[in-house]
Amino acid sequence: MNIKILAIIIGVLIVLIISTIFLLPEKDLVVENGNTDFSFIGKPVVTPEPLFTDLLVGTPDPVQQNVLDNLYLDEYYVYPCDTNGTKSDALVLVAQYKPDNAGINSFNQAEIVMKSFENSLYKDWGHIIYKEVFNPNLSLVNFNDEVINDDEVWAKKYRVGNLSDGTTKIYYGWILNYIIVASSKECLLETMQSTYDVH
Repeated sequence: MNIKILAIIIGVLIVLIISTIFLLPEKDLVVENGNTDFSFIGKPVVTPEPLFTDLLVGTPDPVQQNVLDNLYLDEYYVYPCDTNGTKSDALVLVAQYKPDNAGINSFNQAEIVMKSFENSLYKDWGHIIYKEVFNPNLSLVNFNDEVINDDEVWAKKYRVGNLSDGTTKIYYGWILNYIIVASSKECLLETMQSTYDVH
């Protein structure tokens, strides 16, 4: 008899526990800085960041789309620089390794299409790094190769674009398969070195 009573009590307790779990009020999700906090359920959840294409304005033209097709669109960041008291930003993108004509994986294709995109680089991506000082009326005059004469910096070359106002420039260079686009030479070099140092 005692065993039957004990079994009934245990059964009732189980039913009460299960029904209590399902009758608890739902907890609201806490959203801070775009990240949803699921910590109350005891499982860490990584919320996706926007894709790089979400930062762009308008529909990419075929030349820009060709560049985007050679990037990992979910792997990028905007690197804030503070060089010599001047705040500026750099955009860091990751090129995909793809088989070349010889079947060897490289990011040569990304380098080729990036060079063909130079004329539109400031117009299409400048708002990301220049922010409130971005001037959509500026156009590219030319791009030149520059050499880095600093033994501390791993990469030795970068490209600099001169814009139509005669003073604004846009810079980009490569570290491994990272493309770095910056609003100043100092920010470009700092970001190139920082990117290399962490890899």
